[in-house]
Amino acid sequence: ATRDVSSIAAVDDHDLPTAPGPVTTAVAAAFADLVARTPDP
Repeated sequence: ATRDVSSIAAVDDHDLPTAPGPVTTAVAAAFADLVARTPDP
């Protein structure tokens, strides 16, 4: 099980232009804040 938000840099053999992107970065920050406030989110 994964307990954090993880970004990806490629799909199959196709590199993504920006990784992590702005949405992943924002979601990771929001989830980290939730984890800090809630023992078992």
